[in-house]
Amino acid sequence: MNVDRVADDAWQLSPSASLIRVGDAWPLGDPARGSHRILNALPAWLGQALAVLTSAGTVTLGQASDDLARAGVPEAHVDFCLRSLADAGVLVEYSTDIPERDAGNLRDRQWAVISPPADYRDPGTKDADVQLMYSYAEEDEPPVSSTQAPETWARTPLPRLENNTDNRFLERLGRLLYLTYGVHSEMDFGPLPRSRRTPPSFGASHPFDICVTTSQVSGTWATHYYQPSEHSLVTLPASQYSPGAGDFHESCGSGDITLSIHLAIERVHWRYRTSTVYPTVLLDLGHLTETLRLVAESMRIGLTVTAGRTEPALPKSDQVMGPRLRQYRACLETRG
Repeated sequence: MNVDRVADDAWQLSPSASLIRVGDAWPLGDPARGSHRILNALPAWLGQALAVLTSAGTVTLGQASDDLARAGVPEAHVDFCLRSLADAGVLVEYSTDIPERDAGNLRDRQWAVISPPADYRDPGTKDADVQLMYSYAEEDEPPVSSTQAPETWARTPLPRLENNTDNRFLERLGRLLYLTYGVHSEMDFGPLPRSRRTPPSFGASHPFDICVTTSQVSGTWATHYYQPSEHSLVTLPASQYSPGAGDFHESCGSGDITLSIHLAIERVHWRYRTSTVYPTVLLDLGHLTETLRLVAESMRIGLTVTAGRTEPALPKSDQVMGPRLRQYRACLETRG
């Protein structure tokens, strides 16, 4: 964040400041309880500075610099400290629509940092985990390794990597999707069906689904679920898909697509059943989005992020696809 602004700009402490942790202490707030603690776990100067910034509401950069100096930051380091707070997203430019501390994306981060994943470097952890899953399976049927759409919904097979076709669009789309998220082989982890795909996944959960909106499959703009086990596109009925804010149709070229990543939380929540699911989902989301970026780059496909998750709700609605976590625009047209 650029803090080289005129002195009368208005700045404020971000709700993300509640995510600061020093060692095992949460000096500003306890995300598990939603309450606040006394500022007694920070260096005296930082605690005083954050307390002043919190109570001030909005400050100019000049006022913030003065507050840091009075709190004990050496004069030669005030600018660096101020820039660090801004770069970390703790001090942000004033906005009337700043998210609440419990907004979806901030709450995800809170759960992630208080819920460390299981350490499978411990030889006993895997055995204990498998036995625990068998006990779960006695009560609840394990979820399949990928979302299953009704057989009656129209399907369009995608070309395999080794096959050349006359449909260059489907060939490139199939390659993009398979290298990003296609199932290379099936596997089992205890009683739980799992799959091997290009991106790594904690416990091979792969807790996401990918949807593609395009006019090049059915001749009209429609949204399709990428079925990774079949390597096919399943056309979603309008009642089963809620368009996102970044969806687009008639104004785009024939080779343009919207690609969205949806959360299939049941595939990971069945196994963990605790807040451990949050860091697992966020870790895997990073694996998937980075894999998508690298595959698109290797194919010379430009990706533009059009939306991320802001809503607080995680559970699925009554639709097949879960909440949208990321959305992109891409052009698959080939030239020259």
